[in-house]
Amino acid sequence: MADLDRFGFVCYSDITMATSKQNIAIRVPSDLVTELDQLAKAVNRSRAWLGEEAIRQYVSVQRWHLREISSGIEDLKAGRVVPHAKMEEWLNSWGKPDEKKPPRA
Repeated sequence: MADLDRFGFVCYSDITMATSKQNIAIRVPSDLVTELDQLAKAVNRSRAWLGEEAIRQYVSVQRWHLREISSGIEDLKAGRVVPHAKMEEWLNSWGKPDEKKPPRA
């Protein structure tokens, strides 16, 4: 069931399947704990839920970032690159009447 809190956020109750979880301990500045508590109250969630969500999102972004770096390295090894001078020429043409199309590898 949805609750509408004082900030206008709609929060839905969690429906989760039984999963194996482990406790971890982290040290954070006290002002961050205060902000976390305020956010938890505003969205009707626990510190633990917010912490898990933040870690999940961080790990997801970092995993994506590392995949993209690896992909770029593979492109470089395979010669799928655009020379710096061509990129610079294209970027310098932005917003001009004779704007160039992006170079391709």
